[in-house]
Amino acid sequence: MSKSLTQEELQQLKDIRQEILQLASTLGELGYQQILLDLDKEKLTEAVKTVKVKEQGLLANFSDIYGDGVINLETGEIQPRQ
Repeated sequence: MSKSLTQEELQQLKDIRQEILQLASTLGELGYQQILLDLDKEKLTEAVKTVKVKEQGLLANFSDIYGDGVINLETGEIQPRQ
């Protein structure tokens, strides 16, 4: 003789399975969003590198013109390094 779950027990099991599917779907979406964030981070990292190279070139040019010093960004005044 076979046994069966009650309707309430079966519904509990179905509810849990549905919750598992929702969690798996959410985890998949988060994984996808993480990939997109990683791509954005790579682009921003490259942009930072580009800006840093520009900054270094500009400061090297200023150093050639004005000598080695510290630039006051408010006034533009250059103080010699000590």
